[in-house]
Amino acid sequence: MTDRSATISFSDGTAQVTVPLLSGSIGPDVIDIRTLYAKTGKFTYDPGFLSTAACNSAITYIDGDKGELLYRGYPIEELAVKCDYLEVCYLLLYGELPTAKQKEEFVDVVTHHTMVNEQMQFFLRGFRRDAHPMAVMTGLVGALSAFYHDSTDINNPKHREIAFELVSSAENSTLNWRGQFGYLEDIGDGRGYTGGIVGFCSGTSDMLAVVAEYTRRKPENGLAKYLPALRRVDGSASHAGLDPGFPAAWRAAATDPVFRTTQEDERDRLYFTPAVALARKDGLRALGQFAYYDAAVMHGVAGLRGIRAAALRRAKTPAHGGGEVAYLTAFLDARVRAMRTEEAHRDTSRVDTAQRVFLAARNLDLDPPLRWTVYGDQFSVR
Repeated sequence: MTDRSATISFSDGTAQVTVPLLSGSIGPDVIDIRTLYAKTGKFTYDPGFLSTAACNSAITYIDGDKGELLYRGYPIEELAVKCDYLEVCYLLLYGELPTAKQKEEFVDVVTHHTMVNEQMQFFLRGFRRDAHPMAVMTGLVGALSAFYHDSTDINNPKHREIAFELVSSAENSTLNWRGQFGYLEDIGDGRGYTGGIVGFCSGTSDMLAVVAEYTRRKPENGLAKYLPALRRVDGSASHAGLDPGFPAAWRAAATDPVFRTTQEDERDRLYFTPAVALARKDGLRALGQFAYYDAAVMHGVAGLRGIRAAALRRAKTPAHGGGEVAYLTAFLDARVRAMRTEEAHRDTSRVDTAQRVFLAARNLDLDPPLRWTVYGDQFSVR
């Protein structure tokens, strides 16, 4: 764009006006007439927009007379030959072609969103067999917005933070999950030591995974020497080989940014990412995604899948035509039954006075303000 201007004169006595003359990165200059009506009381007349630029676009440039079509500056014929469909999608969304790693991550995200709600078939059946494909596509794409609520996905920063605070209220009795990297104790649940931001346990493999990954990233660390003992006690409540030095070493490691990052990454890899991906495939919004994540933290992803299987015997997921409230009710019922099979988890308040409270309020988007109670402690997020 430039600071140049153009002057428009009128033969009917209207005072001339000066308007900006703009230059894009490609194509002809344009006269910015957005203030013309306010200044003169006149509109322009250009049927078919033959001499009018409708918008300022950084995505597409087209010149029909020359046969030119550019996507983000790349000629369409080059993209058709050298790029695949998802690479072009990435280009349109983000303004540049993806690196190999970016493409891998993008393909994974798209792959996890390929399931379409079963009820979409009824929209499709409503069109005549000879309906124009563009009309059908326009109708279906518009209908999709009624089923999928990406703004309330707990992958977005606001809901992701809420999910971590909700889990921390149950696992650590505080919303300050970032203050729990050094937490470690044996709570007597048969899983050995419980520690860190989501209650990694020495008896359930995830604490071993955290320390192993930390050691891979930073071989010289105070926890590395406990790896053999962690392997031996995995699957038990034993502290053999860990006492007396392991708790102090864990708390000392919590001051290391590498260890803190490792805990977050392992939380996401082991629990958050697979749980949310499964919930999204089931057509669940933020509350359902959180319910899956919380179940994965306590029961593992295998346990989550078992709870989900029990729920499916009573209700369909939204992705398969079921009601979201009805399905989540069945899921939480199955979750409570699973919790009550373990003596240490017979207190089901993290479900009954938290998740069920949000469900009863039909807060499927998990929008603040939120108020809940876990193990007798009251919490709120505004």
